Amino acid sequence: MQKFSAKLLPKLFILTLASMSFTFSAFGQNLPANLFVELAKKASPAVVNISTETLPKQMNPQFADPLQMFLEQFMGQGFKNLPQRPLKSLGTGFIISEDGIILTNNHVIEKADVIKVQIGSNKDEIFEAVVLGKDQRTDVGLIKIKTKKKLPILPLGDSDMAQVGEWVAAIGNPFGYGGTVTKGIISALGRDIPELNKFPFIQTDASINQGNSGGPLLNAKGEVIGINTAIDARAQNIGFAIPINDVKSILNQLKSNGRVSRGYMGVALQPVTMEIAHTIGLEKAEGALVAHVEDNSPARKANIQETDVILKVNNKKVKSTREVSYAIADTPVGKSIPLEIWRNGKKKTLKMTVGQHPEDAKLNIATKSSKTPKHKQDQSGIKAPHNFGFKVSNINQTRYKKRNSDGYEVVITSVSPGSPASSSGLMAGDIIYQIDYKTIKNISHFNTAMKAKTNKHLLRIRRGDTWFFKVLKSK
Repeated sequence: MQKFSAKLLPKLFILTLASMSFTFSAFGQNLPANLFVELAKKASPAVVNISTETLPKQMNPQFADPLQMFLEQFMGQGFKNLPQRPLKSLGTGFIISEDGIILTNNHVIEKADVIKVQIGSNKDEIFEAVVLGKDQRTDVGLIKIKTKKKLPILPLGDSDMAQVGEWVAAIGNPFGYGGTVTKGIISALGRDIPELNKFPFIQTDASINQGNSGGPLLNAKGEVIGINTAIDARAQNIGFAIPINDVKSILNQLKSNGRVSRGYMGVALQPVTMEIAHTIGLEKAEGALVAHVEDNSPARKANIQETDVILKVNNKKVKSTREVSYAIADTPVGKSIPLEIWRNGKKKTLKMTVGQHPEDAKLNIATKSSKTPKHKQDQSGIKAPHNFGFKVSNINQTRYKKRNSDGYEVVITSVSPGSPASSSGLMAGDIIYQIDYKTIKNISHFNTAMKAKTNKHLLRIRRGDTWFFKVLKSK
């Protein structure tokens, strides 16, 4: 979606959309006159703020920044070795299971190395999340946090029942303003933007902004009918949400496989016009005309031919090329289904075994490779005491030895995902200046300070040209 907004439709921007919460006496019941007051009270606890960090990667020299090269030339190699700041972004999500499974947009979490989730307004209640599954083509992401208590959830509604003019609401994290509630109506249904998403969108005039992406669009019963995803920046209050029924169709695959496999038949289709229908003997302009069949494709193996018109897929009538494409894509790979076609003036039924979409095969390879951490850390160094989850080393013993450390010699060389150190925001490359107000200039200082207490420490850190404090505490 980011690629789409940047290149294909510049004025349509992806947003972090407010997750919509609605409160009432019980889910599934119509709300009283103070509709949005009750919705906000009931739904807000299940809407979460998502913050992500993307660690800097090694840049290809041929794409080097001229300003960076200038600074390296005149400030020396010490400048070159200073770590770049991580890229940070904000988004929204909503809890769908009591054990901590959260739905959001893929573009919120896609490139993140660290994902943190804040529940409600309690800034002390922040969890580090892991990715269960994500799908770039539908812009749906699934993450999970680990907690011992039961969490509030939002029920998933039926987006097929949504109507134009129906009241909806959104709650989310626009520009970091967590818990923001906006209201509006469904402005249109079935908005088709193929470059942005496989699914036709629900259009709403509920105000959504950057930081709201991944939040729920809720109906008056407090049910999620869509995931807020994008706005048209050319207009006032034109937002788009992925229908929740389409999300539900891929949810089990995301949970079990971490990715989505789509059906594929290998044909090029075109609409059936009235002129074509009369020419080939059809009474109505319906179905999809097969203009080309790829070699060795599932369609070719099923004896589907050019000039066939597909009328039904798996016993369900299809009225357009889009309906055929969606029906095949939503069919499990390897399943044999009947196709009713029109050929030579007669209806005929063929059996076809649905194949895997070639794009998914490429994405699956990328998904497997992405399980390897993108940001390689120096695994040398000694392990910090008390299982805080990080290692340190003297700078002159590591690849950070050229860094201008001002005489401070202890650098973090690795941080374990999900560890207390990771949750505290520590990163490989951070130089430790102080621990509990004590100066740290070598490993001996570090060990002494860390062994003084076992549950909580105040660390003064230098990251590049920035100094700050971090609280490190055990779980």
